[in-house]
Amino acid sequence: MSVWRRRAAQRVELVEFTASGTFDPAQYPWARWFEIEARGAGGGGGGGARVASGTACSGGAGGGGGGWAEALFAASLLTGPLTITIGAGGPGGAGATADNTAGGDGGQGGITEVLLGAQVLARAQPGGGGAGGLISENSGAGGSAGLGNTPGGNATGSTNGSAGAVGGSAGSPNGTVAAFPHAAASGARGVSANPGNANTAVPPLGGATGGAGGGGMPVTPAARAGGAGGVTSGGTPLPGGTGGTGGDGADAQQIGGMQLGASGGGNNTAGPGGRGGNGIRGSGGAGGGSAVGGNGGQGGNGGDGFVRIRIYG
Repeated sequence: MSVWRRRAAQRVELVEFTASGTFDPAQYPWARWFEIEARGAGGGGGGGARVASGTACSGGAGGGGGGWAEALFAASLLTGPLTITIGAGGPGGAGATADNTAGGDGGQGGITEVLLGAQVLARAQPGGGGAGGLISENSGAGGSAGLGNTPGGNATGSTNGSAGAVGGSAGSPNGTVAAFPHAAASGARGVSANPGNANTAVPPLGGATGGAGGGGMPVTPAARAGGAGGVTSGGTPLPGGTGGTGGDGADAQQIGGMQLGASGGGNNTAGPGGRGGNGIRGSGGAGGGSAVGGNGGQGGNGGDGFVRIRIYG
């Protein structure tokens, strides 16, 4: 004979931090376990280049997504208040303001961490900044994702940001990173003069998106849209800014558990390039569009990190 005993419903509460602060486990005397999840901040997108007619250039590259850290602790181990630091998103690079000038590089995001005294309970690395648009048909490289114990590196020119950790990718041409749990996407390369180089930055399941690249400029000025944003799971990518008229890229969106990554700014054949979209919740900012007769587009800012703490009774 089998005897089945029904377990009482488990009590679970969720606390989220989007700004730095303090969490006191003693406020939950009924707790048995605390699960801590942290997301590093995303890197900023690169600014778009500016050229005179007859010179090719690329749009700014996207910033890398912030890394992810997760840990589970018995309540008895958390003997005091926890100090929570939320990483700030990396700033977007400035668009070029003079003819035949490259765009500014995006900046690295900040580390997100949870401490018990001096002990690190969870630390999530930031994404690297994307390179500014280049005076070349070649595109600037994307910032790499934050992984493991190493932050994602900033990209410079056509040189990829350094890999976040073993198993990571340093901003490959299609803007992806090796697929393993909780990895984030590296930023996509800037869109070059070749319209076939409009990359997106798609992470593996559960990761933050990298920013898309901004639209480049061919030798004979023609419309080049910004790159479409990446998507974490399902959904429709946010389209890049309209080419030819400097359309702005779309800011990243969070819809439940799905993240729609920031899209790149479009180029402008007779005026300022479009702005790259801003990141959200650890995703990378997108690159700004290139321009003839106006300034290059501003790169989008990376999204700030966050911390979630689940309390189990």
